[in-house]
Amino acid sequence: MADVHAEHSKRHFVFVAICAIFVFVLCALVFAYFLTNRPVQEATQSHTVVVVRNPPALDATWDMTRAELRDLGYIEGENIEYVITEVSNDLETTKSRIAPLLGDSIDLVLTFGVLATRAAKEATEGSGSSVPIVFAVVSDPVGGGLVRSMQSSGNNLTGITPANEFAASKRLEFLKSLLPGAKRIISAWNDERTSGVDGLRRIAPGLGLELIDEQVADVASMVAFLDTFPYKRGDAILRASDSIGAGALSRVIETAVRERVPLIGTNSGDTARGALMSYGADYAPISARAARMIDQIFNGTAPSDIPIEEASDFDLAVNTDTATKIGVTIPQSFLIKVRYVYPTE
Repeated sequence: MADVHAEHSKRHFVFVAICAIFVFVLCALVFAYFLTNRPVQEATQSHTVVVVRNPPALDATWDMTRAELRDLGYIEGENIEYVITEVSNDLETTKSRIAPLLGDSIDLVLTFGVLATRAAKEATEGSGSSVPIVFAVVSDPVGGGLVRSMQSSGNNLTGITPANEFAASKRLEFLKSLLPGAKRIISAWNDERTSGVDGLRRIAPGLGLELIDEQVADVASMVAFLDTFPYKRGDAILRASDSIGAGALSRVIETAVRERVPLIGTNSGDTARGALMSYGADYAPISARAARMIDQIFNGTAPSDIPIEEASDFDLAVNTDTATKIGVTIPQSFLIKVRYVYPTE
């Protein structure tokens, strides 16, 4: 009887083993099928993207977005091509650079900054094109009339905003922490909706700061205003978060160093270029999100079905060389809050 039971157990074991091997082989074949077929599908589909650069302020963001796309499998020269142009100092010239590029072979337009995005939007509307637009680093896209809402653009746009409305208050708080003797904030701005000036007007008095703000028409006007302003001890310049502020940054840095006035930027890139301090969105996660949105669109999702995203990662940066040049001492109690110290070694 024991022998019969042993034989039965042996047969049962063999049957289970055969079933397990069969299931394993079947799963391996299914996995191999998807593994070998998906890359073929991706490789046979090529995409052409118009990139509207915004140098030098947002070139690092473009470089990071391109790297993120490469990590997602979009290899330049194999399954993606970039047609690159850049913003001018005004909307109409920027539109005239984009419009001729909007042919049938274009799959998407990638923009950096408000001016580039508004120009791309108007260029596609003017040509009757519905080509998707993905934007990065655009302040207040709803208030600026670029999209209908954060949940759905209602058009051919989607992208990421750096949430400057949130960052503006913290920027002034960090300024007072670094420079307790600051009394006046000088800010030249162009676009009331994207410059953050409304928030500054609300926040500055509560921090004991007088805000002197001036609307300017273009980069030249901004530079002229800040070049000729009668600065005095306790002043600081705050860079506007609009496109004109970005375009004028190099000249404003020169003015701030020459006049020995602290310049507060909107992101760590400003500080790397010579602003004393900045607080704002970290552009690396924004680049990753932009690349992911492009991938979603290439895989069939409409831009209006991809919600506008807000930056959620912010960084504080200082430039110690600039501090030395303008005679500012950065206390250790402030440095421990800082994520990036420039220049990097």
